[in-house]
Amino acid sequence: MKYFLASLFVTFVASSSAFAQHSLQVDDGAGNYSKIVAPTTPTTFKLPTNTGTAGQVLTSDGAGGTSFATVGSFTPSFLYEYSVNFNAGLFVPAFGNVPLNNTSVNTGTAFAVGPLGAVTINETGLYQVDFSISLGNGFFIGSFALFQNGFQIPGTQYTPQQNSAIQGMAYVDLNAGDVLTLVNNSFGAAFLGGFNFAFTSVVASLRMARVK
Repeated sequence: MKYFLASLFVTFVASSSAFAQHSLQVDDGAGNYSKIVAPTTPTTFKLPTNTGTAGQVLTSDGAGGTSFATVGSFTPSFLYEYSVNFNAGLFVPAFGNVPLNNTSVNTGTAFAVGPLGAVTINETGLYQVDFSISLGNGFFIGSFALFQNGFQIPGTQYTPQQNSAIQGMAYVDLNAGDVLTLVNNSFGAAFLGGFNFAFTSVVASLRMARVK
């Protein structure tokens, strides 16, 4: 059956077959139309109560209700902090935080830097975290890892060799209020840098970026 409404033609197509799909078609009489085809199972949608604003998308509450919502967005945030070499090396006690005493980049609103470079997260999201450690001379058997609120984050522990540098990387879901630290996750102290490193060489660094 077809109904004429103002300058539009509304067509409802119903088949005598119980298995056929019904459809609702709106056209302008010149071959241009929009069609809604009924699914094979009963489905009800409630239309939004407004037209939304520019850039919004139509979302569902999972129970038939629909509304317009703003697409999730965030201000890009980046952090880079580091420590440089001292003549005798940088001492990191067993299970202590790696001191990151210099911050060269902290853009956006996601990060707050505290003592020894501990990072407080201001915004819940997904973060990419990269770190590097340069071991100096001396005996060391242990690992370095990222910690979230005092607990090691799985998949972030790396074990270096003597007189070498290690690099670690992880994607981590963090919540607002979380505190992230880079930790000497070992029973023995570690010395970073030392006499065989230039005085201004970077011996520890941490880089973070919010990606979602």
